[in-house]
Amino acid sequence: MTPLELVTAYATFANGGERVHPRLVRRIEDNDGVVLWSQEIVPRTPAMDSRDAYQLTSMLRGAVDYGTGRSVRSGGARGAIAGKTGTTNNGADVWFVGYTPTVVAGFWFGFDSPKALSGDASGGRLAAPAWAEFYTKGWRETVSKGSWRAPAGMVPSVIDPETGELAGEWCPLSQKEWYKPGTEPTTYCRGHFEPEMEDDEFSDRIADAFRRIFRY
Repeated sequence: MTPLELVTAYATFANGGERVHPRLVRRIEDNDGVVLWSQEIVPRTPAMDSRDAYQLTSMLRGAVDYGTGRSVRSGGARGAIAGKTGTTNNGADVWFVGYTPTVVAGFWFGFDSPKALSGDASGGRLAAPAWAEFYTKGWRETVSKGSWRAPAGMVPSVIDPETGELAGEWCPLSQKEWYKPGTEPTTYCRGHFEPEMEDDEFSDRIADAFRRIFRY
């Protein structure tokens, strides 16, 4: 798969399930700036359910905020960003494809004749930081299109981003996610529990409870 093919696939998620056909030329002008030819309206083809596209985007935003693509954030990129890293088993190819509501871009590192890049090469170490530099220095997000909206017919849930389960009282992080009906999580987080109390702390809490009951 070529970088263009991969970026085109991710653009479908960014465009709510509609495939945008890539083109190299948007318009042709003469020396005086007169437009001789233009194709500003891009043909789109429905490719997937808009709810599935939104749900994928939601998961890929988590990959940027909490997962292998978090170097995008440490590289200074802010706002609504979704994306995914990729690393082949032998470290010969590393990828990052990221997108916002207005731009999709992909980075690939590798050789024409496949060979390992280095011992610690990965999409998160090489490609994601390159994407962040492009985004922060070569692109400016437009405020009017700075977020995605959940399509009609989706249900919200507050989850623990680490486990994907419903957030509980002791989860250190929580975030709101949207799901197609029937796909939302139904169990509470089993990865975070109430911290165990020391004996002195437990005794103090028992004493406080008695004071409240007997008012002394």
